[in-house]
Amino acid sequence: MRLMKILIVTGLIALMLAACGQERTQGSFVGQVAGTDAFVAVVTDGELVIGYVCDGQGIGEWFQGRVADGVLTSARGARLALEVAKEGVSGTFTAVSGSSHSFTTEVATGSAGLYRLPETVVDDETYKGGWIVLPNGDQRGELTTSDGSGCAATNGCPRLGIARQPSPAQPPDPKVVLPNGAETEVPPVETDDLSALLNSAIAGSKGN
Repeated sequence: MRLMKILIVTGLIALMLAACGQERTQGSFVGQVAGTDAFVAVVTDGELVIGYVCDGQGIGEWFQGRVADGVLTSARGARLALEVAKEGVSGTFTAVSGSSHSFTTEVATGSAGLYRLPETVVDDETYKGGWIVLPNGDQRGELTTSDGSGCAATNGCPRLGIARQPSPAQPPDPKVVLPNGAETEVPPVETDDLSALLNSAIAGSKGN
C-alpha cells in the first residue's frame, strides 16, 4: 500500500512538472536590433510565430514558422534566430548581406506592436506593408507596390497614424496614407491571426 501511494504521488508530481513545462509564452513583443536602425517585432501564440524586422530604409523582412523551429528564414534569405522566454523574445537577426545583430524585446503595450497591410488595390496599384511601433511611439515601416519597389527607394516610407495611448474614447485607429493620397486602415497582427496568416504564407518565409 505504501509503495502504491509513493507511485501515485510520484506520478502526480511528474504530471505537474509536465504541465509547467507546457506553459508557453504568448503575445506581441517589440524591440530594437543592436547596431542598426532596425526594429523587430515578434508575435507568438506559444506554438506559431510571425516576426518582422524593418528599418524603413530598405530592410523589411517577414518571418514565419513555429517556435520549435528556432531559426526562421525570410523569402529573401535573411534569418531570425529566436529565444522565447516569459520575459520576452531575444535572439539574432542575420541580414541578407550576412551581417548578424542581436536583439531583445519587451511586451508590446498601449499601441505598440506589429501592424500589417495585406495586399490592397487602390487605383489599379497593389500595396502591402508592415510597421513596428514601440511603446514610446517610435516606429519603422515599409510599403511596397506590385512591382516590388519599396517606399525607401522613392519618397520615403509613410508613417502609421495611430493613437499612442489608446482608450475606449480614443481607439488606436491605425491608418496609413498611400502615395496616391488614399487613406487605408492597417490592422495589428494578433495571436489569434497567426494560423490564418501562416496558411496564407504572408511572405514566403519558413522555419528551418
